[in-house]
Amino acid sequence: MYYFRMEIDPNIATDIVTHLKDALRHEINFFDTNGIIIASTDPTRIGSGHDGARLAIASRQTVCVDDGHRFAGARNGVNVPVQFDGEPVAVIGITGERDEVEPFGTVLQKMTEILIREHLDQLARFNRRTLLDSLITALAYGSGNATDSERLASMLGIDLGLPCMIASIRCGDPHDLLTHQERIVSALQRQGEGRSDVLSALTPQECLLLIIDSDDEAAESVIRATGSLISSLTGHAVHCGVGGRASTMHDCRHSYDQALAALQWGVGTHVPPRPVAAERNDASPLATTASTALRRYGGEDEGLSTFTRYADLDMGLIIPEIPPERAQALTRLVFGELDDDVVDAFETTFDAYTRHNGSINAAAKELFLHKNTVQNHLNRIAAVTGYNPRNLNDHTVLALAFLLRRQHSRRLR
Repeated sequence: MYYFRMEIDPNIATDIVTHLKDALRHEINFFDTNGIIIASTDPTRIGSGHDGARLAIASRQTVCVDDGHRFAGARNGVNVPVQFDGEPVAVIGITGERDEVEPFGTVLQKMTEILIREHLDQLARFNRRTLLDSLITALAYGSGNATDSERLASMLGIDLGLPCMIASIRCGDPHDLLTHQERIVSALQRQGEGRSDVLSALTPQECLLLIIDSDDEAAESVIRATGSLISSLTGHAVHCGVGGRASTMHDCRHSYDQALAALQWGVGTHVPPRPVAAERNDASPLATTASTALRRYGGEDEGLSTFTRYADLDMGLIIPEIPPERAQALTRLVFGELDDDVVDAFETTFDAYTRHNGSINAAAKELFLHKNTVQNHLNRIAAVTGYNPRNLNDHTVLALAFLLRRQHSRRLR
């Protein structure tokens, strides 16, 4: 009769020996099922064979070695078989005089079995994590084939026929996810314990959340919580995009594309809150908005983050589809060769003016400027670009030009 015999990885054996040597002051050897030492407190013995260990495996009994019981390649001591799920998987040996070390045999056996189980549990969790990453990325990115996905899902106990949605979470700093990878993965695992409706995968570019058969409110809650978690671990901004609901997990590639479109749109259109400051009456918009320009592009506001659902997009359904060359042609037509700082300053005033539906007083209050200063800024936009923000047709062109410029400059990679 043939049966599968599990072999312990030498790295695991070495780790176990390292743990055990702290508890005992004797030499410890870890044998595989062939009686070969694969880990030892005496590195010179690794690779040598031991007939006493082979007998312990075959008999499933503790084998003692002393002057009256000699074995080839053996030193005095005890060799105890270690079992996992009823099968011998290794032998743990302790070197020394029999009457001194034999009392440690049972304790050493139990400690070793516990450590093996802990390591194998860790390995099982790691393997599940690897399989889960492969499945989620395959479904989201459309890589692999349906048969491979079905096989992975079957191994993980996941029903691909359930409805789902995809969320993409990216960091303002593109290096954050790799830098903090281990901490983020551990935190995501703890967050997902006991939950079968939220699956996550971490790639160098993004954290993917696959949310299964959940209502919108519950989905938003877990996405925001995950974004906040990643932000707290990295210390930087995160941006979340949420795709629409797919009828089955086989179709979630479309949801991922929507999530990515929502995320990019949210980044490109977000205007962070301005800090409270004293009213200023500077005549030049450049003097009043230099710090605002830094905040807009992430220079000062480390907490900047966005949360955007594809279902909420309006202009975001159209603007990203404009070919880059046409977008650049429009921004050149409106802004010509103006310095970025000048256009940034124009945009700050224009945005405030637009948000308050053309109210000079309200825009001035938001910008902490005198209303005459805001009027001067608007006049300067008209004079320099040829497009007057007070004219509805010109306002539309300006709004589109600013929007296209933002989308291009803020796009996450």
